[in-house]
Amino acid sequence: MILNILFFALALHSTLANSSANLTLFSGTLVFGFAANATHLTTAMTVTGDYAGSFGVSTGGMRGPVVSCYVSPANASSAVCTDVDANYGVARAAAQVSLLVSAAANVSSWTVVVETPLTRLALTPGAVTSMMFAYTGWVAATALPTRHASNAKVLANVTVPGNAPPASTTVAPTPTPTPTPTTTPLPSTSDGEQVYSVAMSRALGSLIAELSFNSTAFWGTLTIAGGYVGTIGVVSSGMDGSMVACYGGNGNAGTATCFDVDGHQGYLVRSSGYTTLLSSQVNATHAVLSFYSPRSRFPYLGVESYIAYCWTPYDPATQLPVKHNIDQDHGAPLVNFATGAITEVTTPFTSRSQAYMIVGIVLGALLVVTTLLVRVAGVKLNPSHTVALQLSFVLLMWAMVAVVIVLAKEDFEVGMTLKPVFRAFGEATAFVLSIILIPTTKHVGLGVVIGSSYERMLFMHPLLGFTVLVTMTVPCSRCTRIPLTCSKRARTCSVLVTWLMMLCVVLPAMFLRRKYYNLFRATHFIFILVLVFGVLHHEELLVMLIPSFALWVIDIALRVRSAASAKAQLLELHYHDRAQILTLRMSVRWSAAPRPGSYAFLLIPSLSPVMHPFTVALAEEVDNHDRSRRVVTFFIKNNGGSTFTAKLANYAKQSLAPEALSLSLFGPHGNLQVPLDECNHVVLVCGGIGVTPMLSHALYFRAHRDEHRQPRQTSGDHVHLGCARLIRLRRAHGNN
Repeated sequence: MILNILFFALALHSTLANSSANLTLFSGTLVFGFAANATHLTTAMTVTGDYAGSFGVSTGGMRGPVVSCYVSPANASSAVCTDVDANYGVARAAAQVSLLVSAAANVSSWTVVVETPLTRLALTPGAVTSMMFAYTGWVAATALPTRHASNAKVLANVTVPGNAPPASTTVAPTPTPTPTPTTTPLPSTSDGEQVYSVAMSRALGSLIAELSFNSTAFWGTLTIAGGYVGTIGVVSSGMDGSMVACYGGNGNAGTATCFDVDGHQGYLVRSSGYTTLLSSQVNATHAVLSFYSPRSRFPYLGVESYIAYCWTPYDPATQLPVKHNIDQDHGAPLVNFATGAITEVTTPFTSRSQAYMIVGIVLGALLVVTTLLVRVAGVKLNPSHTVALQLSFVLLMWAMVAVVIVLAKEDFEVGMTLKPVFRAFGEATAFVLSIILIPTTKHVGLGVVIGSSYERMLFMHPLLGFTVLVTMTVPCSRCTRIPLTCSKRARTCSVLVTWLMMLCVVLPAMFLRRKYYNLFRATHFIFILVLVFGVLHHEELLVMLIPSFALWVIDIALRVRSAASAKAQLLELHYHDRAQILTLRMSVRWSAAPRPGSYAFLLIPSLSPVMHPFTVALAEEVDNHDRSRRVVTFFIKNNGGSTFTAKLANYAKQSLAPEALSLSLFGPHGNLQVPLDECNHVVLVCGGIGVTPMLSHALYFRAHRDEHRQPRQTSGDHVHLGCARLIRLRRAHGNN
């Protein structure tokens, strides 16, 4: 039956002149070819998906005589066409006059050829006719279509050509599998010789292939939309193998051609002239080209074969198809010529999966070992240990990025991907983006997990940002012809835009953070757009970001919990005008004083919607009104201008009641790496507002002086803190 459709379609295609009615609707869900003689309209209809397809002549809106057809997936024998009358609904026509000629089906699409008397449709060949089209569900019990959805119907003006041969109710078998060429005759098919055929609709209906082969020949017809090249081949894996490329010549049938190409790692090269163009019919929107090749040209051809296809523009300079770039325009499904079944094959990225397994195992092992050493074995991280750990993470992270690039490149080389090196760097970009947020979580960051503080691993965040910029720059280096690239490929243009946005994030972070913090903070919000564009370009990134997003959700929940449990109450707000220092005292529900050098985030919504970090200067005092609370003191320097500290200082100058100011306290955070408890002598040197963390150390020693005077066993020696001195430096003003 499939072969009958092929024969009939070839005969139908050969009658279509430049005015032939070929329609591709709903992004390829419906594809129609029309021809008519004096009495009948002959329609070839291809439907992608498990839908019924309908066409008819409109007498006003979606009203008029209609023919509806349906074929169950991969079951051509179930084909049925019903005459119905449409009036914003359907009813069976008084008489069934349309005749189903033939049908073919696979698991993803079906094709029928149906003949309808012109009198049934009130259609005049050669005249512009308002026709209606729809795809719907199908009710098997009544053999009628369901009501169409609002976005599944369309009206179109169609000119049906009137030069088709007389219609027939059957398609007589022919002794050869394709129309006889004018130059190279097809091999004859002996009685009883098996001929295998299949029909497939690809590239959202823009490429329809009807293919057949026997023991000596491989032939077929390609219907190609949009003035593109249709390439069909038999491959072993990916796009590697022997192929035939057909091109309609930009609407000029005289320049139509089919030629041999060989595919290797996603690239095409011209091959020897095995293929012959049998016939060509071209109009402004479609080209119908028939070809013939010897079977010996296709060593991988069999009853079940990988049929590679590609639908791309034609490059006159190289006389080759342009390299495919998006998933919809190419592929290599597994096709069974005996049953017509088409199985979509997704190439497993085994090497890339292996890369992520290596990354996960190595990083996970390092994290577990470090955590056990610190939290279980009691190893204390001094500054030297921290530097060594940080350096290890840096080298290991870059090594993991290299592993992803190398192994991803292997996948893309066999996965018919454009420029595998650039795509491999793109995969590395997605990998780094997926972990770039992890070091920024304060409660569940890497530093906190291993028993230190989140600040010790925060350096990984800008380092990963710089790494992302590098990995993004490599694929963007090919965007040299920016206007042309953006006009032809929105996908490539989005990469360039994302790279520019990442540049706006990284450069201020590297060079302007300290001097122009507000600018640095504002540009950091652009990173949200970087992630959005990244997900749009690489959909897998959304899944890869889930761990980072989950940690951020947990971190935000813990921040809110810390603020709620602290129940901060403002006790005093005083501004020293000469020193330009603000003293802020509050009562918080902290069970114990934080370690010296700790800090907390202060949120005052009436002054700023952003939290601001300040070092805890004093926290040893217990609140006399509530022994479960502590009095926490901050010394805050007025930075002037429109800063948060200036607004807070202005508020303090007004001498308003402290309780009138609503605030929240998040924290405390921080963990000093210097082992002060193991030192004999401690000298604290500070200047200006730097007295704040040093003062917290001095008061900590005073509050715990008895503990520090007791001898402690450290490395076999008895040591105790003999002296702690605080030296504060003050900048001289004039002669003072």
